[in-house]
Amino acid sequence: MSLNLLPIIKITFLIIFCLFSFVQAQFYHVQDGYQTNHGIIDSKGKIVKPLVYSNIIDGLIPGSWILYKTDGDKVSTEYIDKNLKTILKVDAELEKIGNFLTLKSGESCIYYDKWGKKRATNISGLNFSNNWAFKNKKLYHVSGKIIETTNIDYVNFLDSTRFLCNYYEDKNKSSNEIRLMSIDMKIIRRWLGSSTFCISEAKKCFFVKDIDGSYSKYDLGGVLQKANIHSVDCPRYMGEYLVSHTSGTMILDEKGKVYFNNDHVFISEINKLKFAIASEGENQYFLDPTFNKIGISYKSTFFFNDSLGIAIDFDYNYWLINLKTKKQKSLPFKNDGSGYEPTSKTGIFHIYNSVEGTGFDGNPNTEEELIKAYGGTRSVYINSAGKVIWESKPYYVCFPAGSQVSTSQNNVSIENLKKGDKVWALKNNKIIQTEVSNLEIHKGSFDLLELNILVTNSLAHLSNFPIENIVLKLTPNHPILTDKGYTPASKLTNQKILIK
Repeated sequence: MSLNLLPIIKITFLIIFCLFSFVQAQFYHVQDGYQTNHGIIDSKGKIVKPLVYSNIIDGLIPGSWILYKTDGDKVSTEYIDKNLKTILKVDAELEKIGNFLTLKSGESCIYYDKWGKKRATNISGLNFSNNWAFKNKKLYHVSGKIIETTNIDYVNFLDSTRFLCNYYEDKNKSSNEIRLMSIDMKIIRRWLGSSTFCISEAKKCFFVKDIDGSYSKYDLGGVLQKANIHSVDCPRYMGEYLVSHTSGTMILDEKGKVYFNNDHVFISEINKLKFAIASEGENQYFLDPTFNKIGISYKSTFFFNDSLGIAIDFDYNYWLINLKTKKQKSLPFKNDGSGYEPTSKTGIFHIYNSVEGTGFDGNPNTEEELIKAYGGTRSVYINSAGKVIWESKPYYVCFPAGSQVSTSQNNVSIENLKKGDKVWALKNNKIIQTEVSNLEIHKGSFDLLELNILVTNSLAHLSNFPIENIVLKLTPNHPILTDKGYTPASKLTNQKILIK
């Protein structure tokens, strides 16, 4: 009897071996508590690419990565596949545009395909898509072919044969229209007096803003599909639903059936399982597929995946929420309150955890002693069960002693502030006076960044804000409010506007 079982055992072993041989390694992009150094880990949390890169983004091949490294003025880029094998490495910056990688070199560019093969040179282009680019009134093909255009100000490619553009009759742009055109510059359709359009690639359609302020939907051939869509911004598809925003949100299907219409609720996202994220004033919450509220309101809400949500309550605690069962689980983390938003990556979720100090006898000197004494901020990556996959060392978000803070009376060095002192702050885009509720002092040696800032006359009504250049010293990860939201100090450029 045992002899008859032997062949079955062999076959079973071979099947199991074949199944395991096709399992692919999973890698994740991580960054440290400063949000300035990036690396790659495997599914067990082991660092396979060190945290020495200035940024890492998804590549053109599924599972591939583009790694940027900066050393002073020297920039290098490495393009690797899903097995971490190098496809392309250059001592310059690579940018992903459309289906190509662009090597920046002065005013001209070199384009590589997703396999690292050079496809074209000496092309300076924007909106590179479907083998075409547009810049300076010219259409560029990846083969090197150039087509001259006239009075076209902006181009968005629909496919390899058609594009939408803003067309102006005169140089002063006093008369404008939108045109649907073929690559050989033939007009397919035109919309007089309109200048706003947007494209939905998933649904293969586009929207044009009409003279009355409403939007109309067209297929890629320019055939009208739906008119009189009222929205403040351009309507867009979230899954199978068409979403428009006025004072609130309206959600329709392809046939125009209304599923949700509320003047006070803003819907920002609907996932594949039709769960949604809604906001009402300062409250955010999840909606089920029938657009009914799930659980309570939070300060911030995010999708982990299609069936799980992450929430931050008003005390900055994290929660993991099962959107199907509506059960919530408290996570042992606290948001650092810096304005950095958690992000979902494939299979893991990145959160910013505020680490509280537990005290230290004597004067802390080493990094470990400083962390124990005063805490800091660390990056934490968790899986769908809330288990930590990887976490960075904590770093601080601070200003050094001597930094001047504008109070209701005069400027005060930050270390001399006391609880209850009134200082100027920004809330809801308005400058107000508020009281200091907490002040943490961290002693030791820290890396500091020096910013040169021009204070604009938008703050001239406050006597403590002179119209002059000031120098601001702070830790590189400290958030700075810009016209595009909060940005880490280390990520600011000369083009950023600090306060409107």
